[in-house]
Amino acid sequence: HSKVQSLIDLGLLHPDDAEQHPERHLVLNCLGSPFEPAIELGGPRTVQRGDTLFLCSDGVWSPLPEPDLVSLLCAEPVLVSVPALVRHAVEQGGASADNATAIAMTWEAIDSLDQAVHSVQVPDGAITTTIAVGPPGEPEDPDPISDEEIERTIREIREAIERTGGA
Repeated sequence: HSKVQSLIDLGLLHPDDAEQHPERHLVLNCLGSPFEPAIELGGPRTVQRGDTLFLCSDGVWSPLPEPDLVSLLCAEPVLVSVPALVRHAVEQGGASADNATAIAMTWEAIDSLDQAVHSVQVPDGAITTTIAVGPPGEPEDPDPISDEEIERTIREIREAIERTGGA
């Protein structure tokens, strides 16, 4: 959903030239746009034990070549590799680093599944969340985010989703 990917799809730009294209940061489809975003749904995917699923913003994938991103992600368990990968992306992005956000999970359940899995089936304590704020090397905030602030933020996000007609 970027201008560069559209140029590639139209045959107007070679994929090898995408990383250096001056307009690689321009997106054509995003949340917060005045236009309703186009949602593309893929079909079901088979997930095997040990597979890692990774979702990140352009602030992570843009400054890192894909082989580096994959290598960093696979070097350690996701609880270690994802924060390190985000820090590395911010370092590589330098002064222009923006919105470096990522989430990942490694599938540790049975090797194959005949039915869909829903988040309500995940047992308590099976998910670990890490929130890191601020540039690398900056001292941590002596006043961490309170539970009340987190709950308020979650409410605001839910209200924004409801206002825009989301689920």
